[in-house]
Amino acid sequence: MSPDRFTRGFIGGAIAGVAMVIPNYLLYLLNFNRLRYLDWAAVLIYGSKPNTIWETIFAEIGHIFFAGLLGIIFVYLIPKLISSSNLYIKGLIFSIFVWFGVYSLSIIFQIPFLTKITLGSAISNLFGTITYGLVIAWSINALLNKEKS
Repeated sequence: MSPDRFTRGFIGGAIAGVAMVIPNYLLYLLNFNRLRYLDWAAVLIYGSKPNTIWETIFAEIGHIFFAGLLGIIFVYLIPKLISSSNLYIKGLIFSIFVWFGVYSLSIIFQIPFLTKITLGSAISNLFGTITYGLVIAWSINALLNKEKS
C-alpha cells in the first residue's frame, strides 16, 4: 500500500529538511554563519539557542518536523493551485517564499535572537532554502513515481 498525499508530503518535506541542514551546518562549521536551522527551532521552542546536546537534538527534530509540515502544504498546494509540471521551479519558489515569510515574521514579532541576522547567516539559510526547494521537488516526484510503478 502506497502512502497517501498527506504522508508523501510529510516524508518529502522531512527528507528535504534533513538535506537543507547539510549546507547550513557546513557553513556553520566554517564560521560563515552563526545561526543554524536548529537555532531557529530552539528559539521558538525554548526562547533561546540550545544549551545542551539534548536541547540541540530536540530542536533539530523540531526543525525536521516543521519541514515535514511544509511538505504537506506543498503537496496539497501543487495540484490545487498550480500544475505538477516544472516541479523544481515551483519547489524553489515555494521554499524561498517560506524563507522570506519566516524572516519577515521573526522581525514583525521581534523574536529574540532572530531579529538581527548577519549576512553570512542569511546567505547560509538561503542556500539551505534552495536545497530544500530542490529536494522536496525531487522527493515528492520520486514518491509519486514509486506509486505509479
